[in-house]
Amino acid sequence: MQADAQHLRPWWPQHHLDSLHPPTELRPWLLHTGSLTARLATRWPDLQVSLVHVGEGRLTPEECARLSCGPQATGWIRCVSLRGGGHTRVRARAVIPEWHSYNPWSDVAYLGERSLGDWLFAQTGVLRSPFEWASPDGPEGAGSWARRCCYARHGASLLLTEWMVDLETEPAPTDTGPTPLPPLTPSASRETA
Repeated sequence: MQADAQHLRPWWPQHHLDSLHPPTELRPWLLHTGSLTARLATRWPDLQVSLVHVGEGRLTPEECARLSCGPQATGWIRCVSLRGGGHTRVRARAVIPEWHSYNPWSDVAYLGERSLGDWLFAQTGVLRSPFEWASPDGPEGAGSWARRCCYARHGASLLLTEWMVDLETEPAPTDTGPTPLPPLTPSASRETA
């Protein structure tokens, strides 16, 4: 039985982010187009990728709807927790439908605790869809803003969903140029005659 689309968490297209009013401090994280893991590591140098689940499994109704799969679709699933500064910062779930050993994404099965982002951005011939957004309601990732996108390689899909769990501060700037000077303050002066 196929999941009723009206009971799925709403995902909004990329151009709707402003109308969802995400917190200002989350916008740089949500809009980051490079490797989110690499960006997190600039803010939390002790960042670690912790495997939560890796292996074949059933896709969620949301994933089936997004990937146009049947309601009982299975695939390769990789769930990780990105931890830095003693806290989980991001939870991520990558799913690859129609899994088999010669799937163009089959190397994902051998990543271990290596970052998917590091691996993805080193690949060639990969296309990424625009981001979609979900606000902090819904059964999965309740309380967390989320983004997702679909990567395509040789006709095969990889859907990546990332939940922003604890990103209370803005990401560290990528430019490590000189530190700005403090603003000038008037100094007390004595008039002399």
